[in-house]
Formats: sequence, C-alpha cells, structure tokens
Amino acid sequence: MVNPTFIGIGGQKCASTWLASCLAQHPDIYVHPKKEIKYFNEKTQDFTPNSNFSEPSQWYLSHFNNAEKYPSCGEFTPDYLTSETAPQRMFDLLGPIKILCIVRNPVNRLRSHLRHCIRRGLLKVPQSGNVTKNDLVGATEIYPGLILNGHYADGLHKYIDLFGRESVHICVYERIVSDPSNGLAEIYDHLGVNTDFNYSASEKVVGAGYIPRSAILEQFRIHAYRLVSQYLPSALPYLRATRITDLYKKLNGNNSKIEFAPDAIDYINDLYLESNRELEDILGFSLPEWNNNKHQYKRSA
Repeated sequence: MVNPTFIGIGGQKCASTWLASCLAQHPDIYVHPKKEIKYFNEKTQDFTPNSNFSEPSQWYLSHFNNAEKYPSCGEFTPDYLTSETAPQRMFDLLGPIKILCIVRNPVNRLRSHLRHCIRRGLLKVPQSGNVTKNDLVGATEIYPGLILNGHYADGLHKYIDLFGRESVHICVYERIVSDPSNGLAEIYDHLGVNTDFNYSASEKVVGAGYIPRSAILEQFRIHAYRLVSQYLPSALPYLRATRITDLYKKLNGNNSKIEFAPDAIDYINDLYLESNRELEDILGFSLPEWNNNKHQYKRSA
C-alpha cells in the first residue's frame, strides 16, 4: 500500500484547485483526481461532522493504489488548514511528509468565499450591490468559516510545530499566478521531483468563482459533480480537460460582482492585521501586494 508523500492543506478559495491541476500534469507527481478526500478533519468547514473521519486508515490509503510508479503522490483538502484534528492525525498516520499551502490576500479570498456561498444558496446577494460591515457580520454568524479561513497563520503554526518549517512550503497566490513557472518549480523542488518540467496551461487559473443565473441549474450541477466524485473520480481530469465547466459558466453565470463598502474593508483589515503579521514572520518576507488599493486592503483615510 502506497502512502502519500505530500498533502495540500489549503487554503480555502486560494486557487488550490488550480495548483492541484498543475501538479497533476507533472510526470513524477500523482495527485488523486478526487480533490478534497477529507479524511483527517473531524468537522467540515460548516462545523458539521465529517463522515469520512470514521473510516479506517486503509480506506484513506486505498486512494493511492494507482500511485506506485510515481516518486511523489498526494492530495489536496483545503479543510485541513483550519482543522483542529488534521495536523496530529496526519502526522500519526503518515509521519514527516511534505506539506503544501497556498495563501491569498484575505480581502480577495473572502470575496471569493462569499461568491461561493451565494452560488450554493447559503447566502443571498446584498441588495445594495456592496457588502457592508453589517452584511459581513450577519454572514459570518451563519457561516463562521468566511472569516476563519483567512487566518492562515493559526493553522500553519500547528503544521510547522509537527512537521518542521522545512517541510511546509507556503506559496502566495498573487506571486505564483504572476510567475507560475518559477512558483511551480519551487514546489517541484520541495517535492523532490524534476524542476525543469513546464506545464504550458499553468497560467490559466481554474475554479474561478461566479454567481449563477439559475439556482436550480446550479444545484443540479453540484449534485452531478458529487456523484461523479464519489463513484467515478478517475473521470474528473478528463471532464476538466474538455473545459465543459467554462461552457457552463458562460451559460449559467452572470456578471454580478461582489465589492466591499469602505467600512467592510476597514473591518476586514482590523480582523486580519495581526494574523497577516504572523504570516509574514513565518514566510520571512513582507506582503506589500496585500497592502495597496488594487487589492482593496489599505485602510481608508
């Protein structure tokens, strides 16, 4: 039985789907086609019990039966970054493996997460068109993960304490999408595979969010995806290659945008100020791209 050599732990709405897709193209890397196996986290992002948590370890490891010929193999489950149980349970089962994490400007991550919740019918689009501080407070009371998922440092500390800083590779979304070749080469080096491989489609970010025109059609899509993920996960890479998702977004997506009102931007800035400083300490460099008007993170005057 093959043990995974790396785990992608998140973060949520930080382009982990795109990253997993890029790594899966490398001839020396096996990424399980069912993104988000969700084995090590006792609870899901909405704090409901995770049914996979009670499965035996053999069930989890069986996901990698086809990975014998690959020097590096693993999976991505963004729930792991904020999970209380995942770090220790992962270490106990797999030992000192490699950890991958991608982080993103918390303002833009939160905007993407709001769009995701609206698309799935968990939240409604604000009537004003702009998300205010009161809108955010109300939304996080319904779905606390909206804010929790942007506190990257809290989760990363737990993995670093167990696996060691050298085993935890953290990439910044804004940097890897602006220079995917070098960003991916750094990850290849971390995983111990050929760093010269160049995936030509890596510049296209997959999994971009949208708000559907028809909620009924969107629920049908979600249900169909879950069925394929559960019963025929090997078909997912082929479906993604057909770009059928892009066609669906054109047919059922609208041009609605989610923007934050000034009071919401200040509120988010205050929420993540200390957490971002902790993240910069972990990274060993500052994140000026998270502190300018382009990314809507700078405090209003």
